[in-house]
Amino acid sequence: MGLYKSRICKRSQNLWDEHLELDATFDSFHYQARLGSVVDIIQLNCLGSTISAHAMGRNKDGND
Repeated sequence: MGLYKSRICKRSQNLWDEHLELDATFDSFHYQARLGSVVDIIQLNCLGSTISAHAMGRNKDGND
């Protein structure tokens, strides 16, 4: 049971770390996009698509 709990805690921490990294990246692109750069807006849209695809892939097969 201890090993199982350890794996769950590690996975939860990894997911949280990824969330914080993606959140910081998203905030950076969002700030730049608000400044009006077309390139930044395109990058923001691509980032959103990547995050969505990544999330759907995780939910689909449950793997990292």
